[in-house]
Amino acid sequence: RKRRSAIVEVARVTAALAGAGCRTLCFAQTRKLVELVLGYARERCSARLAAYRGGYTPAERRAVERKFFGGELDGVVATCALELGVDVGDLDATVHLGYPGSRAALLQQAGRAGRDPCRPS
Repeated sequence: RKRRSAIVEVARVTAALAGAGCRTLCFAQTRKLVELVLGYARERCSARLAAYRGGYTPAERRAVERKFFGGELDGVVATCALELGVDVGDLDATVHLGYPGSRAALLQQAGRAGRDPCRPS
């Protein structure tokens, strides 16, 4: 059996989760990987997905945040630009393409999921 690309596998998992109604945040390390994962995920499901990465204007990033927080998006594929300083609220799953460089960074990203919005952090 041929081994699949990690990019394709992450896109498949992201699409499956978002398509099943799980609010999903997928982390990739570069802008290019964000766009690749997003494109492959969109090919696999009809979920409402968007990218969040450096290179977008602050207004574009705020628009993605607003749509994600407001429930207009099922998932976001992001670089670490969404890692700190942005409270994404009620999130069901995180998916990771690659190791972000440190255990602390991985825990920061993964810790976004499973928070109960009704309980204080």
